[in-house]
Amino acid sequence: MPRLLFVSEACLFDQSSGAALSARAMLEALGEAGWEVRAATLGCCDGDREYPLAEADPALDPDRNAGQVVGVQVGAVPYEVLVTQSTQQRLLRPWEVQDYLRMARARLQAFAPDVVLTYSSPMLQPLLAQAQRQGARTVFFVANPALLRRPEVRLAAVDEVIVPTGFVGDVCRETLGREAHVIGDIVPQVFDGRINREPARIRTRRQRYVTLINPAPHKGGLFFINIAAQLAVLDPEIKCRVVESRTARSHWEALGVAAADLDRIDWHPHTRDMAPVYEEAALLLVPSLGEEAAGRVMAEALLAGVPVLAMRNGGIPEVLGEGGILFDLPAALAANHLAPPDKTDLLRWSQFIQVLMEKDDLYARAVGLALREGRRHAPERRREEVVALFERLRSQPLQASAGHDPAAADALAAYRERMERERVAINARVESGEHPDSGRPEDTPYLPLLQRSLAQPVIKEALAAANARQWPEARRLLEAYLRVVPHDLAALGVMADVADAQQNEHEARELLERLVELAPGFLQGQQRLMAHLRRVGDWDAALAHSEALLARAPENPRYQALHAGLLTAANRFDQAIDLYARCFRDYAGSVHDWTQYAQALKTVGQQQEAIAAYRKAIERAPHSGNAWHGLSSMKLAVFTPDDVAYLEHLLADAQLAEDDRAPLHFTLGKALEDARDYAASFHHYEQANAIRRQRDAFDVSQVQDYVAQVKEVFTAEFLAERAGVGHAAADPVFVLGMHRAGSTLVEQILASHSQVEGTRELPYMPQLARHFGGMGLTGMAQALNAELLGRLQPREWGRLGQQYLDLSRGECVTGRPHFIDKMPFNWLHTGLIHLLLPNARIIDVRRQPMAAGFALFKMHFGPGVQYASDQVDIALYYRAYTELMAHFEALLPGRVHRISYETLVAEPEAEIRRLLDHCGLAFEDPCLRYWETERAIQTPSSEQVRQPIFSSAVDQWTHYAEWLGPMRDAFDVLLSPEEARLAAPGSTTVGGTA
Repeated sequence: MPRLLFVSEACLFDQSSGAALSARAMLEALGEAGWEVRAATLGCCDGDREYPLAEADPALDPDRNAGQVVGVQVGAVPYEVLVTQSTQQRLLRPWEVQDYLRMARARLQAFAPDVVLTYSSPMLQPLLAQAQRQGARTVFFVANPALLRRPEVRLAAVDEVIVPTGFVGDVCRETLGREAHVIGDIVPQVFDGRINREPARIRTRRQRYVTLINPAPHKGGLFFINIAAQLAVLDPEIKCRVVESRTARSHWEALGVAAADLDRIDWHPHTRDMAPVYEEAALLLVPSLGEEAAGRVMAEALLAGVPVLAMRNGGIPEVLGEGGILFDLPAALAANHLAPPDKTDLLRWSQFIQVLMEKDDLYARAVGLALREGRRHAPERRREEVVALFERLRSQPLQASAGHDPAAADALAAYRERMERERVAINARVESGEHPDSGRPEDTPYLPLLQRSLAQPVIKEALAAANARQWPEARRLLEAYLRVVPHDLAALGVMADVADAQQNEHEARELLERLVELAPGFLQGQQRLMAHLRRVGDWDAALAHSEALLARAPENPRYQALHAGLLTAANRFDQAIDLYARCFRDYAGSVHDWTQYAQALKTVGQQQEAIAAYRKAIERAPHSGNAWHGLSSMKLAVFTPDDVAYLEHLLADAQLAEDDRAPLHFTLGKALEDARDYAASFHHYEQANAIRRQRDAFDVSQVQDYVAQVKEVFTAEFLAERAGVGHAAADPVFVLGMHRAGSTLVEQILASHSQVEGTRELPYMPQLARHFGGMGLTGMAQALNAELLGRLQPREWGRLGQQYLDLSRGECVTGRPHFIDKMPFNWLHTGLIHLLLPNARIIDVRRQPMAAGFALFKMHFGPGVQYASDQVDIALYYRAYTELMAHFEALLPGRVHRISYETLVAEPEAEIRRLLDHCGLAFEDPCLRYWETERAIQTPSSEQVRQPIFSSAVDQWTHYAEWLGPMRDAFDVLLSPEEARLAAPGSTTVGGTA
């Protein structure tokens, strides 16, 4: 029995959506023909208003079952619907999307369909690609040609496209270069149209209505209202009716249409029972002004023997045929659906209506033509056509679906079979212990497979596209290739990189898990999966994979080093250090291993040992910029003249890798700064930042735009209306602000308290903030979703707060009641923190502008701090930061405690007492002796905060003042006298303590 799975955001229970009705009819036709059909969807509907899904089935009521998967049986088709809080797609909660994708993936794997049908957004592309790799044919139903014109729609993971009219097929060809199968909509025959041919029925047509179904503006609602007014003058006895859908009379009242004009029309409420509508219709008008894909109502009217008058627009002529009268679409109305219609156009329509309603013979002829054309739309005929089409698509050869010519397809099929045999044989050897993976790429037993894969032209093209960051093109190539060779290890790995780059975290994980499943002895694949799990914070899963490797070969030093690196990332530094020491007894280690080991030693305060480990890393790879820069981050490290000379030698080498060049410039800048050669030092800082600017483009206006959006959304009224929402926990203490402003020092002071645990820079609040668009750690990808923020229910704010706590819980190991989240970027999310966790403490660590700016400029940062490579960008970013913090200080007095780094250095005890008081903590003497507190500190300031407070860094920037003119000038322009005063030394909690 053939199987079909329908997946979409749209649940298909929207009776006012032609696309939903068409797709649902396809599923029912296939189910009745013997296919096993299932549907797994979200609870969305078309349109920009909430749809009453509970009327379709009580189980779909969001108030009862939001977040639950419910089953609804319709005929032969079982539907599983993840009920959403809103039926509008733009108001989908991101966690609803994630829950749905997990559900749909599980159904896809368990059901193993022959065909996957969808009509929805690009967010399902990874799911369709998975279906293809499972061997299913993927089919996309395009009901709206506007979808094809969206730049993000490429249908790369789709084998076939089906459309309701040739017009939509033409759009598909023009926009995407894809051919489409035309299959007319299956519409019901709800009224026997033959009755309309009876003479008595013809004579009584004036008792029936000139009808418009769905008076939306783009459907010509205003045009119809004006026709009704014109008919009232020409023939007052002609009756007009509107059947409401999503647009009701109240919509036109709100737009200022005169009540007298609306009163001429019978406003029929939205109904599922269309039989009386067509029984009482004399004519159907379809004056659509927007691009019309097909127009189901016309097919229904023709079957009911109701003549149609319609615009010559989109697919309307195909559907109507000779069953009605077509009028040219006025260009002005196509551009503006609410423009006043031209009187000539109105008169032309009105006169045709008047003639048909007056002359029996003409009306009878129109009914006959409608019935004749209606035969093309007979539901039995359409159902047979749909089943025949899907049978052809299901039986289509795999290679044809992938779009290859026959010769290439045969070659790929043979290649796939050969690769599969070899992969199985290698797995058997690895499992028997005959060929273990040493960890070196050249030693992997899968090397022959990888080399052949990388020699494939498609893989070469995909890699070139990926290296050029042309992610959509890389995806298109890989999806087509994996369609035919689904177990290609290299292709799966590159595809995971593409998914990561496109922020499809779950897809990347699924691909890497599949890679490991196919090649369990491929250590590099294991490493990539564990690195991904580590990056997204799933330490348990990463360590579980690593422990499985160690269980297979507990004495394998490469596996030990890999596991030690994960222990480091999971904050289990003592275990990591012990394991590194053990593996290095018989293993030389890679530069990465030694830098990881050095970082672990530095984090726990073993500075001399860390310096030695960095030196060992440099021995392993003397050109490694990361190893040298790691050493330069050690404040106790001393660079010798030989070091300086060698660094200069490396930088003079034109063959030096670009990834090493910037960190080496930063390192040499630091070495020369230690030697007080400030001019030469600045030269290298400037060179390093020039490389960063060229490599990592940054537009600071995105930050400024985001700040403006936050201020517009998070108003006093917005916050007041949401007072008391969120999770009541007071566990977190958020330490935020600019990087290099003293946040690590404040964290160390707080972590010296018996009630507070220090963790690290937690990524979880930025992750949650991305649910609502705007700024992430690496820049702004989309506008802030103000409407979604405004629609969240109180329980949803609490759920998000709980989600943050759940994500953070794994970072806490001491059981203390409070923990610190020291993510500087969280200043961007101050308003969100307040609403999610209203009892959490928020500490804003502020540093004098030039001091903060120079500290940023001289530091080699990873992704997310690109603004630090340009002096003016630093000033603009600083201004955006202080502007947003001032906004929340004004709206939420006392909510944020601001502490000045300079004042903390000058008056430590007074500042520390005020800090603890704000946090609701009793003063404890160890907070004054914070440097004695033993804990892991992962930031570049780990050594400074293990020493008593010193003031040498406060004015360090002055040594470089003559080269920092662009920054100083920008600050002079950007900061008002009041802002400059507030940025100067001094500490305050605006409005008192929280």
